[in-house]
Amino acid sequence: MKWYIQEARNGELTLLLNGVAIYSKYRPYDDAMRWVEKEVNQEVTHYLVIGLGLGYHAKALAKLTKKPIYVYYFEQEELELFQQNGCQLAPNIKLVHSLEEIANTIDLQLLLANPWLKAIGKNNTLYDVLDTIKRNQISYKKFAPLMYRNAEKNKELYEHKTYPNRTNNTACLVASGPSLNETAQWLGEAENVDIYVVGSALKLVLAKGIQPKAVVITDAQPNIVGQLDGTDYRGLLFYLLTANAEAVRLHQGEKYMLCQQGYDAAEEQAEKYGLPKLATGGSVATTTFSLLECLGYQNIVLFGQDLGFSGEYTHAVGSTSGKGVGDSLIRVKANDGSTIKTQPNLQVYLRWFNEHCPKASANVYNTARLGAKINGTQFITKEQFLQL
Repeated sequence: MKWYIQEARNGELTLLLNGVAIYSKYRPYDDAMRWVEKEVNQEVTHYLVIGLGLGYHAKALAKLTKKPIYVYYFEQEELELFQQNGCQLAPNIKLVHSLEEIANTIDLQLLLANPWLKAIGKNNTLYDVLDTIKRNQISYKKFAPLMYRNAEKNKELYEHKTYPNRTNNTACLVASGPSLNETAQWLGEAENVDIYVVGSALKLVLAKGIQPKAVVITDAQPNIVGQLDGTDYRGLLFYLLTANAEAVRLHQGEKYMLCQQGYDAAEEQAEKYGLPKLATGGSVATTTFSLLECLGYQNIVLFGQDLGFSGEYTHAVGSTSGKGVGDSLIRVKANDGSTIKTQPNLQVYLRWFNEHCPKASANVYNTARLGAKINGTQFITKEQFLQL
């Protein structure tokens, strides 16, 4: 890493890392304070600030709270730069060089200013996990009020029921990636499988004459109603506590609530009714995977879980999601050995599957020939699927 200190317009020191400005070149400390004031959650018990630098973010946070603050520094040269420039920290701040030094991660807020992520670069060993956390934080902050309103309404609508038992040993998790246009017909030929469809793929599947065992919705936004509206689907609906409450209300079939780990209202609901706490992973497909694991399926077959695209569209034709492929794409390996394009949000979900599939109690199979290769899964053809 290349560190460079220079003087800001107001006379304070500022910092560049690998050519990226960590602080403002005009008012470094004041801008750091404004960012911290906007981001800080006063309800947590302690904090982790990623990036020591010249200590501006940590110093600003210490002005707002006396609670414990951990500050992670990336390398020894960073620490030495901090010390050489006479920077001092409040007594409630502890510097750490390993995240393992933070024993308690419950009720912890991680504070990561965007420039740090850009500056350390994608080759840094922490980049993937920090990028995932940052994207999840941005998404949560954007939708938190809507999620809260949905949760309150869904709690009012809730009628407690025990989750239905699996009918078969094999479950098909049907997402709406481009490969579903090729593989959806396989589902119509299969026997002895339970089909779980994410909301955006429901209309496509129904149009093929396939009746799923269940549909799963997780999105808080109002447009999710369109995934169910206009269909004659009356089967099972699994919905996240924070999913759009109007879509839940309108469904005429059996409904089962899902409770996500890490969301206080959901964990309280799970404790109250004896429901499992599911790792959601940020998408409806990752949530459905956790549900299938919870239900005890021996085999899980992924359909349309491309997490990338070789063509010009992000989702299958006929699904209620998707758009044209844009710029700034990332390259990942596909199941057929080729290289395909993906996008940052899909890469976050790919990381989740790469972490969870190798540890799954079920055998996990993937049908997306031109989809991203997922660790711990076996690619299978139509013939292999029908034999399974």
